[in-house]
Parts: sequence; C-alpha cells; structure tokens
Amino acid sequence: MKKRNTKLLMIPLLAMLLVGCNNISSSATPVSEPASEEIVSSEEVPSSTEVLSSEESSESVSVSLDTTQYELATTPNYSNRALDHSIGMTALDSVGVQKMMVVPVVFTDTVSHATPEVHDMISRAFFGASEETGWESVASYYHKSSYGNLTLTGELLPYFYSTMNTYQFANLEVSPSQQFVDEDGINYWDQTHYLIEEIYNTLPAETFLEYDQDGDGWVDAFWMVYIANIYHVGGGENDPFWAYKFYWNRYPRAEKPTPNTYAWASFNFAKTGDGYSFEEPDSHTFIHETGHLFGLPDYYDYDRKTAPAGAKDMMDHNIIDHNIYSKYRLNWTKPYVVKGHADIYLRPAETSGDFILIKDGWNGHTYDEYILIEYYTPTGLNEKDSSGDGYTTRILESSSTIKGFTIPGVRMWHVDSRLLTYLYEEVDGTYSLVSTEWGDEIVNDEYSYTVIGPSNTTSRSRDPEGVGQNTNKLLHLMDAQGVTGRVGNWLRTSSSARDQSLFQTGQIIAADDWKRYIQTSTTFNDGTEVGYSVEIGAMDENGVQIIIRKAPTLA
Repeated sequence: MKKRNTKLLMIPLLAMLLVGCNNISSSATPVSEPASEEIVSSEEVPSSTEVLSSEESSESVSVSLDTTQYELATTPNYSNRALDHSIGMTALDSVGVQKMMVVPVVFTDTVSHATPEVHDMISRAFFGASEETGWESVASYYHKSSYGNLTLTGELLPYFYSTMNTYQFANLEVSPSQQFVDEDGINYWDQTHYLIEEIYNTLPAETFLEYDQDGDGWVDAFWMVYIANIYHVGGGENDPFWAYKFYWNRYPRAEKPTPNTYAWASFNFAKTGDGYSFEEPDSHTFIHETGHLFGLPDYYDYDRKTAPAGAKDMMDHNIIDHNIYSKYRLNWTKPYVVKGHADIYLRPAETSGDFILIKDGWNGHTYDEYILIEYYTPTGLNEKDSSGDGYTTRILESSSTIKGFTIPGVRMWHVDSRLLTYLYEEVDGTYSLVSTEWGDEIVNDEYSYTVIGPSNTTSRSRDPEGVGQNTNKLLHLMDAQGVTGRVGNWLRTSSSARDQSLFQTGQIIAADDWKRYIQTSTTFNDGTEVGYSVEIGAMDENGVQIIIRKAPTLA
C-alpha cells in the first residue's frame, strides 16, 4: 500500500495547496463534432492571406490552397483529478453525476442566525434552479458551463452545531510544518481541521459513505458553510473567516470515508453582491471555490503585482463563465488542433465549446504549452456580469467592482501548463530530492509527484532550478493591441483587461510577430517557434472565421 503520509512529507511548500478566493470578488449544448475526426479537407477554401511577416501584415494577399488541415483532438486528456492523485490527495470528478457533501456549521455564539430561512437560502445557492437564485446556483452554473457534461447533486445537511464559539475556533493552534504524522497522531494545518474532525466524529458512517461514489475511502467533495460573518475576528492573515479550498490530512477509510479536499466560506457571501440577498442569493464565491474542488487554480496573482488572465474569469475575479482552458482541463470539450493551413469556423465558446489549439509537437493533452483561440460573447453565463455596472461586492467597509467583456470578440490565450516531476530517494528514513524534470506525463508513485511548473503568481512559478526561478505564466490573456509597455498591461501591472483586448475582424498576428502578444519572447517559453500567422475573419453573433497559415521555418 502506498505510504500517503510519506509522499506528503516529500512535498515542499505544501502551504501553496491552500487556495483562497480573491476578495474582489441559457442552457448549454454538447460540443458538436465534425463528421470525421481525421484530418479535415475543405473543398472550398476562401481566398485569404499568405503566411505573413510583420512587414506584410497590413496587406491581404490571395493564396490558393488545396486543403485546410486541422483535426478534432482524439488523444485522451488526463482526468481533472490526476494532479491531486499525484500528491496523494483527491478532487471531485468533473464529469457525470457527482455529489457534494455540504455542511452548514453553527458556532455557539452564532446560533441566532441559524434559521430555517437561512438553511433554505444556502440550499438554493448550492442546488437550486437558476430562477431560485439571483443568478445561478452552484449546480445550475456547472451544468451549463460543462455543456451538460456535469450534474452536481446532493443536499444541504442539517445544521451542525459546534461545541466551540467563533473566538475559540479562530485561536486554535495550528502546525506551521504542515506535515503528516502517524495515523494516530494529531497535526492540524488549519483551524478548520479541528472542525472537520468534530463533524467526522459526530456524524454516522452512512452519511460519509453516501458521498464517496468512487469508493476510494475519501468523501468526493466536502463543503462547510459557516454561520458567521466574513472576517469575523477582524481580518488579517490568521483570520480563518474567509473563503478557501484546502485538504484535510487524514488517511482514507473505506468503512467511514474521510473528507479530503474541502471548501470553506461564510453564508454571508450569498449577499455580498449588489442586487443580491438571501431571497435571491449570490453564488459567485461558492461557484469559484467549487472550481477549486475540481482542481482548478486561481488565475490571479497572489502577490497582487500582475493580472495575467486579465481578471475577467470565474477563477480569477469570480465572474462570468469559465474560460476555454479551464473547460478543456475539466474534460468538457476538446480542441481543433491545427496541422497546417486552416480556416476554422468557431461558434461562441459559451454555448458550443469550440476552440483552436496551436502547437506543433503538442503532447496531446492539456498539460503542455500552446496557444488557445476561442470566440467570446457576452451571452449566457457571461451576460449578467457583463451588463450594467458588472459585479460589485461589498465586504465590511470595502467594495470592488469588476465587469466582463461587453462585446463579442476572439480571446487568445498563451497557456503554459507544462509538468514538473520531483523524484526523491529514501535513505534511513530521510528523503532527498534526486531530480526535478520537465515531462509530459503525470507520475504517481511512492517516491515521485508531479505538479504544473508555471503559475500566474511569479513567486510560486517553478522550473527545475526551483520555485520563483522564472516568470512563466500558467494562463496569459494576450492583448489584441499588442501592448508591451506597462500602461494598461495586465501582464506587467495589476490592470484588468478591457474590451479592446478581444481580437476583431481584420486583425492579424504575423508569423514572426508573436513577441508583441506573448510579450516575453518571440517563441514559446520552451524555445520552440509558434510558426503560424492568425487572422480574424468575418464575425457575427453565430460565429467567427479564423484563418491560420503555417509559416516556413523561421530563421
């Protein structure tokens, strides 16, 4: 049997696993596939541009093409849970019918807030129909965002009454080392671990078994909604009354499954958004944290120096639909992979899941470096947060407003989700790091683990030399204006993206002009050439034509 505690002892900087919600805080159809998943050959190729250099990019030169080549990806993607399994943890499966265990937690000094009306509100915020909320519930949002590939079920458990008051809870001792001890030992990484243990020791095994659908001895997903104010003990780094995802460091048990990955947030997040109330609850924060339960990271910069993804995304500033990278990573859709000259018609990503992947030598799954192209429209799950003043949250004395893109346009992403594998060896009970290497596979054995190297937080971005040794970003929204200076540049400042960042008809990225968009280099971070020009063709509410031309080998 794998020594799960041994593996976690090997993992450096495990504090990075705690994922916090930032404080700014139409029915979809399945993806339709082309008639064949082989290389697509078009009998009628529109006249378009030749492979363009930056000097020629202002002109459109007719070229005769015999074929246009691309294919719908046929290689299997990794499960969204594979990375968590590599570190000896788990995550909620992102496809099929899944169940979440949601526990409303009451402290001895917050009993007066634990009313039937509040219980009903939390239930609607998680599992209600869209019309029972101020926007979407967690379940209705994910059913739509996944194109029907995911159905979240479950029910809100009765109130759990803790034996602690809020101040006793907030002042519980936690372990700075964040390491496992033996199975009978006690080691708490976070105050919430005490609370999970209290819940676990109180509720019957049958309750936990109901939420272990895959039978691995861990509860598939565990939520605690605390009946207390946000920043209840004044805020600050050690105030647990915020919203985040973490792991409980206990062994799996088949006879009484243990919680592992879990989320934690105040019931008052249901009314922090302007225009929302307990009668029409706000689920934005609950949706964001549930995204973490599926294994998605935050795309904002924890150091608050940059905004690589442009701030407009559910896993960035808690608004609109998930971007197409997240949807691909969760196995809700798959890309059109460019193999040469290609004219590809993209329907709105929000309803279709259509998107393009550009990378010669692509490894066949989401954990690689590449360019993604999708057609954004301010419709469906994007509409409400992109209308009027957008989404405004008010917490204590502060308020923040963020608004989705208000116009249609093409979003182009530079993704660098390459994998790093750490290999250890054991000598007399001591573990030593042997190697850290880039790779294309997620390794899951007793002496190795795999993580994504790049991060949107520079101080957490990894390469074989260590953490914080590079500036590679996991997910970068490229600016259609080709801005490389600091003013208004979210890759270099904390600015948020604007409507002008979306590519429009007639705009072209020449084959030798990618540095203005990638910004850090003329090439991918791995040193290879992008090797294609991209032109945005005709666009309307139904879709957009993307014209891609393969370049000759660039000198």
